[in-house]
Amino acid sequence: MGFEDIEQQLKLFFFRTQKKDAFPKLQADVLEAFVDNKPPFWKQKFLLPTASAYVFAFIGIFALMVFSTGISEKAYAGTILPKFGPVEIIRDGKMLLVKENTNLHVGDSVRIGNRAEANILLANQLHSTAKTRTTFRVERDKSIFLEQGELENKSYQRNRIITERGIIESTQGAYFLVSVSESGEAKIITEKKGVRVFDLNNRKIALEPGDELSLRTDTILPEYDIPNDLRLSVRQLRAIRSKLEITRSKIITGAEHLLNNKREKAEKDFISAEKTFRSIAQILHTSRALRITKRKNLEKINIANVLPLLRRKVNDEYLLSEVKALENLLVILDKNKQKIAFSPENTGVESYDRFVTLKRLFALGTNEQKALGSMLLQKYVVAFLRKVQNEELRIDKITILNEQITKLPKNPDTLEFLERTMALFSPDIAEILGEKIEKVF
Repeated sequence: MGFEDIEQQLKLFFFRTQKKDAFPKLQADVLEAFVDNKPPFWKQKFLLPTASAYVFAFIGIFALMVFSTGISEKAYAGTILPKFGPVEIIRDGKMLLVKENTNLHVGDSVRIGNRAEANILLANQLHSTAKTRTTFRVERDKSIFLEQGELENKSYQRNRIITERGIIESTQGAYFLVSVSESGEAKIITEKKGVRVFDLNNRKIALEPGDELSLRTDTILPEYDIPNDLRLSVRQLRAIRSKLEITRSKIITGAEHLLNNKREKAEKDFISAEKTFRSIAQILHTSRALRITKRKNLEKINIANVLPLLRRKVNDEYLLSEVKALENLLVILDKNKQKIAFSPENTGVESYDRFVTLKRLFALGTNEQKALGSMLLQKYVVAFLRKVQNEELRIDKITILNEQITKLPKNPDTLEFLERTMALFSPDIAEILGEKIEKVF
């Protein structure tokens, strides 16, 4: 008879002889030994000496992995290294003055002091330089919440910078700048590769290199970006022509100041002219109604970039030629500012004086550049023509024409100016002007 058989027989014996009023102590002890002290199934499996050591070892290792990973993920977010000036970390209500490379933890608030900068390297491969008087917080996902100040950023994988007005999501290899003013307005400028910007309504817009965008409380991002192949509206074309006219006018004014030894004024005019010319790129990034959503960072736009950008949306060769001529004029000025030494014309006939000044500026360039200048010279011929044509009576037209011509010097520049003008006049006025030219020259 086996052990299990004996166990079953004894249980049967005691249960048969059991009475409600009396239960002998010997029987109770034996029954307790066989029934109550038998270990449960889970104790037999996991708490026997041969298994318990392995089980507890496994549980210990698992707990260590979980808790160490949780602590690490919660705590470490990157590092910060002061370049100069005071840098503070607020952690768990305590202020830490950072003097060397220091770990950043999730939840840290960082303050960059006055006249201070610091380099930040986040675990998500965002490299940033925090400028003076910048305050930011490290979020749970190890992104940065920029409260105020300026961050210059290089992104080596997808990253996010959060502001009160929206979220900036960078692509791998993007170089971009994010700043937040005291009022909370956020400005994003892209330098290399693109970023996406989301407003508080989760609308988004893509920024290309050189773009600039301001996020204010009233900023509404478009649901879709403006298609690149969308042709310019009449309003946009007018705005571009206005920019070209202002650029040309500022260049001539600057040259006149330079010739009159007013170099400081001349330099301001030349800088303003170049900026106006580069601002044409902004018109190309507005809506057809000239509503500006994102601005081009004009500091990143070279004057040589304007024509290729315009050519994508404009088929008007005359307009494109004018842009090319002004671009070359700006190049000539940049190379020859110190060589401009001719005497200015002061005849009192403004269109003629500017015609001569412009002609002499283009004379400093190459033959190809001189040829490009011809169409700009014609602008001043047309201006002279309009002044005469504005008179209603023929006799008045002839009178003002004679008055203007008598003020002009007798030289090749005047001859060219008048011949260009004669070609535009009506036949009767052109005949009178032709006789005048023949008599004088």
